[in-house]
Amino acid sequence: MTDLIIQFFKSYLKIFRPKAVFTIDTPKEMMQSSVDIDGWFEWQLIDGRISESEYLKLAQQINVIFPKNFIEWHKAFLFLDGDCPILRFPHSNPLQPLKEIKDNLDWFIPQHI
Repeated sequence: MTDLIIQFFKSYLKIFRPKAVFTIDTPKEMMQSSVDIDGWFEWQLIDGRISESEYLKLAQQINVIFPKNFIEWHKAFLFLDGDCPILRFPHSNPLQPLKEIKDNLDWFIPQHI
């Protein structure tokens, strides 16, 4: 994993609070706090465990090519939010590996790009 990827996540977490709404799909291992009265909790990064072959298999299924640097960045950690004002990164939930990427690309708009 590159220092640039680590620096990105450190910087992201300094600026954007790692908070998410609790759902049935929330991995307990990522919960850094209890759920508050409004249903929110603080999450923490955990080391990634999605193999590059899983990204390549998904890319083949939906007929796209993921840049190698995207795969390296996305598989470095598992995280529950990647949204920021200038770009919305797909999160990485260990209970639903690659689901966010698939959901973002598996519909008619990306097929026309």
